[in-house]
Amino acid sequence: MAIGDSNKRNRAIMVAVSAEMVYQLTGSNMSSPQTAELNAGARAPTLKKWVMLTNVESLAWILFLTILDMSLWPIIGGLIALGGMVWKYDYAIKCGLKSNAPATENYSNPGAPVQPGPIHDGQSPSSARVGVTNNTDKSTYQTMRVRRFR
Repeated sequence: MAIGDSNKRNRAIMVAVSAEMVYQLTGSNMSSPQTAELNAGARAPTLKKWVMLTNVESLAWILFLTILDMSLWPIIGGLIALGGMVWKYDYAIKCGLKSNAPATENYSNPGAPVQPGPIHDGQSPSSARVGVTNNTDKSTYQTMRVRRFR
């Protein structure tokens, strides 16, 4: 194997890791904290519990990778990511508990669709906050989404 092959492989791995990082950050930041904020009224205690359990697991992985790599790089990257997620969930839960916006889940009738309501920025499209719960007819959800863009 030529020396250049190793450098090319390392660059390819870095490109793949960077792309995966973008996908993971997008998924982590766009879905879970937003849902935590929207439904904090009913879920805040359990959300905090699962965030703490995830933090403990994350710290265990960071420690394991630090030992495996015999460097501090996993600690640096892991703590940056962990700190960001802890801050985001804490912020999402606090904002959700202060908000008067309707949740995306119907707690009194679990099978019923959630009624549309105002969005945080003051806009109120006709179907901005419609959720599909376990027993909701998906055609109702699709119809409401179509109305939103008319």
